[in-house]
Amino acid sequence: MHTMTMSIKTMTKTIKNKANNIFVDFHTHILPGIDDGAKTVEESIAMLLEERRQADELFGKSARCVVVLTPHFKSYNQTVEEFLENRATAFAELRHAIEVHEDPKVNNLLYSVELVLGAEILVHSDLEEVEGFERLFLGSSSFLLFEFSEEFYSHSYIQIIERICFKYKAKPILAHFGRYASFMQHDDYQALMMLKNIVFQFNARNMAAKSKKGIGKNIVGAPAKLVLKFLRYGVPLIMGSDCHSMGVRAPDCINGYINSEKFMKKDEYEAFVKLSCEIAEVVEGS
Repeated sequence: MHTMTMSIKTMTKTIKNKANNIFVDFHTHILPGIDDGAKTVEESIAMLLEERRQADELFGKSARCVVVLTPHFKSYNQTVEEFLENRATAFAELRHAIEVHEDPKVNNLLYSVELVLGAEILVHSDLEEVEGFERLFLGSSSFLLFEFSEEFYSHSYIQIIERICFKYKAKPILAHFGRYASFMQHDDYQALMMLKNIVFQFNARNMAAKSKKGIGKNIVGAPAKLVLKFLRYGVPLIMGSDCHSMGVRAPDCINGYINSEKFMKKDEYEAFVKLSCEIAEVVEGS
């Protein structure tokens, strides 16, 4: 399952030679039993091992591997206190399982993967009534990761993000922005791009190549085209796997990096990696 093809190995050689070597996944659902992500500690461990394996494959064994843990926070069915208590319990359970595991490779995850606590905040009409957003920052940073839902989206929600960030001196990150293309209008995206310090996060699988039928070549798919479009608008971009399991939605940042290098121009890719490393160091507290 994890055997890389020769073409991918060849492509990663150029990446390994780059000065920046922080492998970072900004958006994950790895904590066990807290949301619709990993159901068990065993699955969480398998996902972390996969993150480390991909970091080794892409940047080498000496590379830092930063994984941001971002379980869903939905304020209409839990308070900040309840969320933080559940997150702390899941995190403690995971760390303990890693510590006492019989496999030294698992034990080593305590040192080989830098775990950062955060949250994925669902925006809705009553979100401003919530207090304590500073406790949902990604790690040591002032970044807040927000997501929208097609089920109840309004253009006014963009102003909600703006007011929350102003109140808490926070910097917004928009989670998996490509997902909103089915229900957002051009004006919505324009308004989001105008938010102070906004960073857009795309999912690694958005950069997957699309096979051109009958030709045997890979072309840029529609999700990747959207990422490149925003990149060329000058929008700051970072990447996350938005992994939920070791099944269909497994960690896959390695392919996101490889395809980003393939589809982006050299200076665009280098700027993308540089920003990712800079934000990783901020959230991790380096």
